[in-house]
Amino acid sequence: MKRARIRIVAGVVLVAAAVAAAWLLTQSVPDGSLGIAEGRAVGPGRAFSLPGARLEIVPEKGRLDVADIRLEDPADAESVARFWMAGDYAVGSDVSPALRREIAEYGFSDGVAVFAEDVLADLAKRDGFEKVVSDSTAFERAIVPALSAAGVEIEAPRTGVDLRGVALVRERTSEAEALARPLRHPILFIGLDAADWHVIRPMIAAGRLPNLARLVREGASGRLRSYDPMFSPLIWTTMATGKSPDRHGVADFVVKDAVTGEKHPITSDFRRVKALWNVFTDFKVRSAWLGWWASFPAEPIDGVVVSNLLPTVVSTQGIDAAVKTPGLISPEGYLEAHRSAIVRYDEVRYEDVRRLFPLTRTEFDDAMRRLPTERRDPDSKEPEDPVISAIKLLAYTRSYQNLAVDLLHDKTPVVAVYYEAIDLVGHRFQHYLPPKMEMVSEAEFERFRDTVPAMYALQDEMIGELLRAAAPDTVTMIVSDHGFRTGADRPEGFAPYTTGQPAEWHYPWGVLILHGPGIRAADLPPTSVYDVTPTLLYLAGLPLAGDMPGRLVREAIAPGELRDDPPATIASYQTVGTPLARRGPGELGSDVMSAVVAPLQALGYVGGGGGGGGG
Repeated sequence: MKRARIRIVAGVVLVAAAVAAAWLLTQSVPDGSLGIAEGRAVGPGRAFSLPGARLEIVPEKGRLDVADIRLEDPADAESVARFWMAGDYAVGSDVSPALRREIAEYGFSDGVAVFAEDVLADLAKRDGFEKVVSDSTAFERAIVPALSAAGVEIEAPRTGVDLRGVALVRERTSEAEALARPLRHPILFIGLDAADWHVIRPMIAAGRLPNLARLVREGASGRLRSYDPMFSPLIWTTMATGKSPDRHGVADFVVKDAVTGEKHPITSDFRRVKALWNVFTDFKVRSAWLGWWASFPAEPIDGVVVSNLLPTVVSTQGIDAAVKTPGLISPEGYLEAHRSAIVRYDEVRYEDVRRLFPLTRTEFDDAMRRLPTERRDPDSKEPEDPVISAIKLLAYTRSYQNLAVDLLHDKTPVVAVYYEAIDLVGHRFQHYLPPKMEMVSEAEFERFRDTVPAMYALQDEMIGELLRAAAPDTVTMIVSDHGFRTGADRPEGFAPYTTGQPAEWHYPWGVLILHGPGIRAADLPPTSVYDVTPTLLYLAGLPLAGDMPGRLVREAIAPGELRDDPPATIASYQTVGTPLARRGPGELGSDVMSAVVAPLQALGYVGGGGGGGGG
């Protein structure tokens, strides 16, 4: 009996020891995670793991940010291009053996990096090192489906490449510099969002646009084909880079925050190719860019970048806070020295608003009283009060105008300024243009029928002011990203600010006007938004780029200019000059972000509640 008890106790001890040993050889996989080893992937619970074997715990969903995916130049082993990739990921238990092996050995992020390096190497063998490093989207188009096939889905991927220290860049820079010539004439580049020939030509004939009339009469002008979808951030970034949205990376008005799900305005860190301000800096051409879409955070350049978020920060936080906001303007300190150029809402006069539509002094004073605390309900279907809308529009349009005039007086060689006013007025008032639409009341029609033309007339006055401030030998280019439907072409039944439908009021042809030395008087054949960057490069004395789909608008250039200065071409500006560095997102408060998204909601581009999609 005693021996039996001993055997029982011994058995219990052995079982306990075995259980303890087994317990020690297991790891806990939390809910919502996977345990990934070289031979398998397991779900939540206790997972057996042999001594020395690694079981990597990976959340099933999260944020992936891989910063050092290396690709060696086969012609120079010391030259290494470093790619990066970021996005929201989802991983399942069907992870491929190859990827499991890398994750088990290096961890999730580093394992994905090793896997991506193999994909990159195969891509470079097929397409060549230079082609791959000149277009980081080629890597994106390869790695996203490769990871998907390996069991990892990537949502909203972003990729880029750091070419610092790559010998190829030095070689291509020397070649490009040998083809460049000095800037012969200053350049004034004016962007008029939504400007349309159907409004401009009748107003020229009526004598209401004298400055545009002279530029058209003496210069070259024609229609400029837009891009679908006709969303401003996409198209204005295309005209600043020469690349399509799937290449340059600015693909919507807003992006979703991976953590909160809130919609935030798209920013310059989403752009993955060089813009003209980067290229001009590489060639020591000083330039200034005012109000350009997706230019916040402003990049350090040889010149000035006044980002598109300046008016919003000033209106929500004040000029003192705007002066201290990193990334709002480059270089730092520029706004402090030019703060008198900024127009506050309370500096807009009654007479200024009355130029756009009739109103009483009482209506104006009431709007001014409400404006500091007025906050639009994001779920409202009604447009913003027209008087408040006009005051805001006039204040920030005049602010960019004042800064542009100052830069022209300072003889900045290239000044580019973007105006949103015509587009905003179109989205608020285009349905009031004659002939009267059925959905418009007689009272509204009589009050607002001339608001859109009045805005064009005001914009023409501003163009005249810019021309007077510019040097006499300045070459001027004016473009719009699309037009706006007029007359019987307007869609009946919904206003141009209706949520989800504002782009249906856009017309696919914008305007192109060139004027100045070396520009001939001509009616241009149809051109494209892709042709803007190549033409500006030529005007600045720089070679065209083979990886830009557009062309030089030769029909606008005097024959003697083309004969004496035939355009040269390089493969790409991505491998020339200072490589485009990865930039972090700018930091802005939630009040600023909400104030940026609010007008997009008011125009119908973004749904209410902070989570709607772009229109």
